[in-house]
Amino acid sequence: MRGFQAPMSAHTRATLFILCAAATFPVMAALVKFLSTDFHPLQLAFFRCLFGGVVLIPFFLRRPAAVVTARPRMHLFRGLLGVVSMWMGFTALSLLPLAEAVTLGFTRILFLIPLAVLIMGDRVDLPRWIATLVGFGGIVLMISPAGTDLPAAGVALSLASAVTIASVKLTVKSLAETEATLTIQLWFAGFATLATLAPALFVWRWPEPFELLLLLAIGGAGTLGQMFTVLGLRGVQPSAVMPIDYTRLIFATFYGFLLFGQLPGPATITGAGVIVAATLYIARRGERVATAELGLIRRR
Repeated sequence: MRGFQAPMSAHTRATLFILCAAATFPVMAALVKFLSTDFHPLQLAFFRCLFGGVVLIPFFLRRPAAVVTARPRMHLFRGLLGVVSMWMGFTALSLLPLAEAVTLGFTRILFLIPLAVLIMGDRVDLPRWIATLVGFGGIVLMISPAGTDLPAAGVALSLASAVTIASVKLTVKSLAETEATLTIQLWFAGFATLATLAPALFVWRWPEPFELLLLLAIGGAGTLGQMFTVLGLRGVQPSAVMPIDYTRLIFATFYGFLLFGQLPGPATITGAGVIVAATLYIARRGERVATAELGLIRRR
């Protein structure tokens, strides 16, 4: 029938949302790097949290009860980890090329394995340990003296931020068992805005109108990327759509070339390929193991 359109499948819809998230997060990173020549990372972190919270106001007005929680301490701990990670990540962005900073950020998946074992007591099989070691080998390829001349401080801060983000993932996983997504976002936005305000005042510089618009875009892009991710993961297996998230590297490379004339070198491309392959394997293997364990439980 003319004009008839088949309904979009859940997988296609999820893929599009994750693709939007992959395109949106590097916008935030690119703007942070662009403004880091005029603003201290501490002040950029404050505006990211402030305007990220502003984006949530319409959702809060529709569901004001979402702010109620029985786990305020865990929210505060998650907020502290998030703020520290943001400070380190924004400082790393001011020191590193955009594509390299985004690539190193993906190592958070590698750090999740040892942290989950140490903190959560998870059991990890040998293949995932091997993939984790291979992924760390990709980091070595990226930062080797024979490869690129990346600033050591930028690399160290980026990896430290990845470790902290991995810890954030574990706390969010715990919170998600009892808390709504909006509750988690509201508590983080409120705590992070207050926590970043005082340090920002020590390095404060009043933004011009256009700069203020870009700062608003940083907060909006960060929150929008998080929402796209949540919508993309709803109703589908994460392993089915999360590989699309690695297009973030392509978008970061494009934005980096467009704004800063930067292109990743051979060592970065090779190391990124190893890291992506290792993290994809870890994610898929983890899902298969979880599915198998769930099947065993159901058969008992």
